[in-house]
Amino acid sequence: MSDGANVVECLARTTPLSSAEWAALVEARRRLFSRVVAKWRTLPSIGDQKGLYVEGHPSPINGGLLRSRIVYVFGELGSTTVSETGEAQGVFEHIGHELPKRRVNEDLPLPSDLDPDIIGTLRYWALMRNGAWALITVFYVTGYGYKNRGKDIAFRVVIQHCAFDELLKEAKIHPRQIWWRLRIAFAEAINATRRRAQVAEELARRIMAEDELLRVSPGENEAAPTDALRHFVRELDNPSNDD
Repeated sequence: MSDGANVVECLARTTPLSSAEWAALVEARRRLFSRVVAKWRTLPSIGDQKGLYVEGHPSPINGGLLRSRIVYVFGELGSTTVSETGEAQGVFEHIGHELPKRRVNEDLPLPSDLDPDIIGTLRYWALMRNGAWALITVFYVTGYGYKNRGKDIAFRVVIQHCAFDELLKEAKIHPRQIWWRLRIAFAEAINATRRRAQVAEELARRIMAEDELLRVSPGENEAAPTDALRHFVRELDNPSNDD
């Protein structure tokens, strides 16, 4: 039986679902996410999440870079071996926040031996674009900022891949909460894809119109053909189901 049939059978029941059944529903949605939504390239990155604050206003994690860039570290939960290459796009949900106890001068480099009193953390659970579950910790400091209004600055993001049951335990959440968060992510990705398709269609029609005007202009009978654009517009009007 397909994932879709299993999902419909579970959701059509009149009795409450168990945690195991909710986990199975989430797994079906994760597979659908990996097969379809992840290919659309419309997912945000962890750096886009507005978890920090600058002068009292929410700010993206990558909004205030310390030195030249944020260091992204990837690994497995509980592992000491890490890599600085990996996937940083996906679906993210905030699960914890620890504030630093005091501010730092953001114009000076951080000492190599970081004082825990100046470090704050943000924590997220995530479904990465490659289909892996992950727990993410963002490390940041708070500088004095403009007129001493405060400025959070992220400097390190640790992304640890984990099993689904490990994610539930560490994040202290029920599979049902993940199911609904993924439902929101699907809606966001669908809307973003629709907007991109509309922009592409408008651009294609404009180029076609300009080419047609050029065709009828005196001395411009050798203008480039627009057959490829016409084919593109037909594809927009009647999209294929290759993916």
